[in-house]
Amino acid sequence: ALGKQAVAAMRARFGDAVFEQIIPDAIGVQESLNARRPMVLYRPRSASAQAYTKIATAIANGAPRGGA
Repeated sequence: ALGKQAVAAMRARFGDAVFEQIIPDAIGVQESLNARRPMVLYRPRSASAQAYTKIATAIANGAPRGGA
């Protein structure tokens, strides 16, 4: 619930500058930070890594932020 409230607040403030794709909150994200490895290398098959990849691909392809 808190995560949904945070996303709603960010979208209210920044509008289309916030991506539709949300990075799932997972222990692996914190573990990858502690290991100093990108999530896409630490746990490449995880939902979080896939979400990061989707956003990065959208940015690389020039998609509008709300499009990812």
